[in-house]
Amino acid sequence: MKDLSKKQIVAIILLTLLCLIILAAGIFYIYYDEQISELWEIAADAAEKWNKSKWSDFCYRRAIERNPSNVDAYLAIAESSFENLNYTKAEKYLDEAINNNPDYTPFYLLLCRVYFAQDKLFDSLTLLEGIEDTVVRNEIAALRPAAPTASYESGTYNRHIIVSVSGSGIGVCIGLNGEFPSTATLTETATYTPNVGDSVLLAVSVDENGLVSAASRYEYHLEGVSEVASFKDRTIESLARKQLGFDDGRVITTDDLKAVTSLSLPDENGTLPEGITTLDDLSMFESLMSLNVNGAAGFDWTFLSNLTALTELSASGCALTTADLTNLSNLSKLITLDLSNNQIASVEALSGCTSLKILNLSGNSIQTVEPLAQITGMRELNLSANAITSIDALSGMKKLHTLDISYLLLSDISALRGLTALVNLKFDYCAVEDITPISECESLVNLSCESNHIISLAPLAGCGKLQTAILARNRISDISPVAKLGALRALDLTSNDIVALPEDMSGMVSLSELLLANNSISNLKSAGGLPSLEMLNIEYNAVTSLEPLTKCPKLRTVRAFGNSDTLLISTLEEQGVTVYR
Repeated sequence: MKDLSKKQIVAIILLTLLCLIILAAGIFYIYYDEQISELWEIAADAAEKWNKSKWSDFCYRRAIERNPSNVDAYLAIAESSFENLNYTKAEKYLDEAINNNPDYTPFYLLLCRVYFAQDKLFDSLTLLEGIEDTVVRNEIAALRPAAPTASYESGTYNRHIIVSVSGSGIGVCIGLNGEFPSTATLTETATYTPNVGDSVLLAVSVDENGLVSAASRYEYHLEGVSEVASFKDRTIESLARKQLGFDDGRVITTDDLKAVTSLSLPDENGTLPEGITTLDDLSMFESLMSLNVNGAAGFDWTFLSNLTALTELSASGCALTTADLTNLSNLSKLITLDLSNNQIASVEALSGCTSLKILNLSGNSIQTVEPLAQITGMRELNLSANAITSIDALSGMKKLHTLDISYLLLSDISALRGLTALVNLKFDYCAVEDITPISECESLVNLSCESNHIISLAPLAGCGKLQTAILARNRISDISPVAKLGALRALDLTSNDIVALPEDMSGMVSLSELLLANNSISNLKSAGGLPSLEMLNIEYNAVTSLEPLTKCPKLRTVRAFGNSDTLLISTLEEQGVTVYR
């Protein structure tokens, strides 16, 4: 064998050294787990500083695989997962860590924090109560908050009690009747009012690190008392307390609520209290006879079906729909009902409310009132501002005292014929031309029918009790039919087609206010001597002389803009009359 060259010798030596190094590394890797684990941990720490979370997790995992006793690696990867809100991952590593290292206290403490963040107080308590290592158990016992205590011991009570539960740490969590305490109930001091029968209260204290105390259990039995009124809405409860005169510390029972017969959510200014989230609590007020919920929009109205004692309900501006009205169908005692300014299209659900006497449906989208035909005892009815085209269903309401059918798509008022009890009638802004049916309304006192197509006032000649007649913006030219109405006090004929006043107005002995603006009147002779006239408006006519008015003994105000520039007013002013011209 030839002599080896120096280069070959060096190569052999280097190769031998490399093999020895690899062999040594393999032996080190196989037999020195702790040191390898520490190296992986160092790599993981470095990756974490560079925000390389995936690489960091990989390195921590390798460190743990090499040495399951590497508590620092377990703690680091669990804390990282917890801080990134990956609670499932944190739980997984901590469960594994405790399995491998049951004598390491920080694992238990961190796992309690993870459980607390997920509202897993039962898991936390199970973990702490199941610690087998005596040293760890004692260490954690020294850190855990004290168990809560209740102001009433378990037992039987024949009166209502309010149980106050207090603990240590940051507060207490409670669970009722089989439910384990939840962080959703966390409060510094919890209160609980047991109801009739048996109830169970569980409570735990919680500290700032998520550690929970041992659970406190209290069992109560109440007998011989009425049910506690359980309120969902604090604002409704506050209104009930105010109505009953109860302070915050007194329990309200369902029997107590029977004393409340009248309730108004809006204050005297019509303002709803802030903070109402539901009206469901009102279903407990079974004795309510009068309820005002005006302006309470956006709520569930099923509670109304339970208030069968109601005789008066105001629900104006509540965004009520036709579907919501079904909750009124069994309120047979209703006498007064205000459903104005809602979104109602049909009143079919009211057909059974046959006791109704006062009904306001103005400002809705109602097209027909046929379902109301059976409510023959109606005294006051407001149907204004709807899409109604016929009022025939009202013909049987012989007791009707007040009726407002303004702002309807209405031209025929034949249904009013025979409604002899009518005292107040209003049908402004319709399309009525013939008012003949009113001739039979012998009790009529107040009439308003401005902005229609009325030509003849002849049907009013027999309305001897009429005191107020608002007939503005029609097509009237002859007002002689009302010239003998001795009870008439106010007459508005603004914006009609009147050229001349009746020759004889002496029968209008009670007339104190006469509005004739925007007509074509030139002569006021017949108005002279009206014994009760106090105010006259003749703006924008063709009047040339005010002299006849000097014979009106009570006249105080004359509005005469838009007439002849030669009007002499000095005589009237000398009599103390104020003339605007």
